[in-house]
Amino acid sequence: MRKIHLKNAVLVVLILCSVILAFNTWTDEKLWRDNYNFFSVIKQKLGLSDEYGAFGSLSKEHLALPHRIVVNNSAKRSVYYQNEDGFDDVFLKVKEIFEKALYEEKYENVSESEWYAAIKNKSVFVTYPVKYDISIIGDIFRIKEPKVPVGTMKDFVISYGGSYDDTLGVYINDEKDNTYKLCHVEYDTKSFIELVEANAKNTVGMLPYSFELNFDKSGDSKQNTLIGSEVLLNITPTTHKAIMSLNYIVTDSGKFRSDTVEKILKSFDYNTSSPRKYPDNEDVVYVENYSTIRFNKSGVIEYKAIANDKGISLDVSNADNLREVYSACLGFVSRLWKDVAPDHELNLTVSSDVVGLNNNSTFKITMNYYNDGYIIRDDINMSANNTVMKHAVEMVVNSGRIVSYRQVMRLYPETSQNIMNIATIEAIDKLYQNEEFLQSKVVTSITPAYTFDEEGNCIMTYVATDDKNREFLLK
Repeated sequence: MRKIHLKNAVLVVLILCSVILAFNTWTDEKLWRDNYNFFSVIKQKLGLSDEYGAFGSLSKEHLALPHRIVVNNSAKRSVYYQNEDGFDDVFLKVKEIFEKALYEEKYENVSESEWYAAIKNKSVFVTYPVKYDISIIGDIFRIKEPKVPVGTMKDFVISYGGSYDDTLGVYINDEKDNTYKLCHVEYDTKSFIELVEANAKNTVGMLPYSFELNFDKSGDSKQNTLIGSEVLLNITPTTHKAIMSLNYIVTDSGKFRSDTVEKILKSFDYNTSSPRKYPDNEDVVYVENYSTIRFNKSGVIEYKAIANDKGISLDVSNADNLREVYSACLGFVSRLWKDVAPDHELNLTVSSDVVGLNNNSTFKITMNYYNDGYIIRDDINMSANNTVMKHAVEMVVNSGRIVSYRQVMRLYPETSQNIMNIATIEAIDKLYQNEEFLQSKVVTSITPAYTFDEEGNCIMTYVATDDKNREFLLK
């Protein structure tokens, strides 16, 4: 009897050891190759990993995730935005292939026509919301020194060219000099083809690229403004979930929420026991530490330091290392939201290019809220100082210090109501009615966006960007 109990005890210990060993193996990056860990990817995507500082904390908010994935299968095509069904399955497989390309040293230059041919093959076309220096892409994918000879990138294509030698072509557009690079990586082509065939569901004719319709060429047309080659054109209207815009710092009766105001002040290291403040029209302004924090009834908070050397010092070991400073900025946004609204998801995405961080000591970061992968353009009108807040977050940093910070403290929960968005073609027609837009030569992008009418009702529309980097919100 004692032997049986002893055997059972030993068996239990062995099982526990096996479970612990397996868990440590999974999380310690010992499965697959050294640079890839499927479970780490899942943890990072779910926002559970703090291993990588601010990049990890904001991974759920789409920092490391592309804005859009287009799956092409000759006669069929589908587009996936963040949080849509199918996005995760496609991205996790594409990520593994792209990581191989970042380690590859053998690249060749290809022509623009080869780039477009690759897109039209069995392919996955991945687009990020902003441009990244290749070193930042390496940071995001946890690769210290990417081998790819590219300066700045925003999108890439993984394409199957018809060969059964278990290699795929990875094409990267170098935004720095507008050239195209190609490398070949080893991968199970059968698995890739199955991925493409399973996720390309709509006919190409319903979702063409501008270059397929020659909208990117002037020809004999009198059309003054061209549509960028890679702009996707929805031929039919689309359906989306409606959202609400809820002010997080003001009550329904129009008073500031004292508990929320106190949490925000603490996050900026302000004294909350006896704060110095004064009214400014409908705003309330707090003063301390050579700075001010303005609370606007619209839901916008605004921090300003009186001088660059009086700003909020970021938690960095080297203020001259701008990549470290940038990462600390993202960490600041995450912590602020966690302190102020811990029960609500932070659906933020960086909306300003992440380039040239080694060149300037002062830079500006902008972010926007998103829902289901679509940007939210609330365009808050702060009547007190007669300005419009087009971004969710605007931050200016100098030498490792935040010298100004603005954020729209609002929540955007989904409702049970569905709303329609017009076809992209109709949206372009509206653009041509805008006199300011007619000065543009090329529409570089046009993407669906949430906004609100004058009564506060949610509507679906588009945001267009031109060759001068100007944005146009269609209403």
